[in-house]
Amino acid sequence: VLDVATGLAGFSMIYNWPDNFPKLVLSDNDPFIINSLSYYLKLVGKKNVIFVEADYPTFPSKIAAFGFIMANKFLHHLKRPDRIKFLKWSMDILEPNGVLEILDTDLEYHILEQSKQPEFGDRLTLGYRETLVKIEKNFISTLKSDIEDAGFRVTHFDCRDYFDETDAFSQNPGDNLSLKFSGLEIVAEKPA
Repeated sequence: VLDVATGLAGFSMIYNWPDNFPKLVLSDNDPFIINSLSYYLKLVGKKNVIFVEADYPTFPSKIAAFGFIMANKFLHHLKRPDRIKFLKWSMDILEPNGVLEILDTDLEYHILEQSKQPEFGDRLTLGYRETLVKIEKNFISTLKSDIEDAGFRVTHFDCRDYFDETDAFSQNPGDNLSLKFSGLEIVAEKPA
């Protein structure tokens, strides 16, 4: 099992991964994540969990095949050409009948669009807008199409609209910003 761009979720994954499960490969390229998860992994001593440094979509081609790849809240960080490269790489690295699972949102697209309005953009955390990757408006439909074009068979697709009011992106605690976005869940299989 490969978890792409693990992030801080790696701590709970390491802790909760049963000893009798197959090998779990966690991957990321952020120095804080690399150092923290590597240290935590040594502390807990899990033998069936490893951590590798990876900078997608240029992940090394010389790696074992996987039966399952998880890409959670990652693909919206890539512009479409890089997402397509990642999907092709995933197809190559998966075993026959292997599964690619994607959970993601188009939240950052909507934040960028709303930030064009001063009453929203001026309230965002300073510098946050510059960290966002501009994805296409129809991210969800193009992602599903690109998955199929890469040769995957989509076995599950779910998309829902969400509304949230939060100060997570606001300069000032308690100054809630209203956000509308879509979340998606896709499970795709590599044909045998």
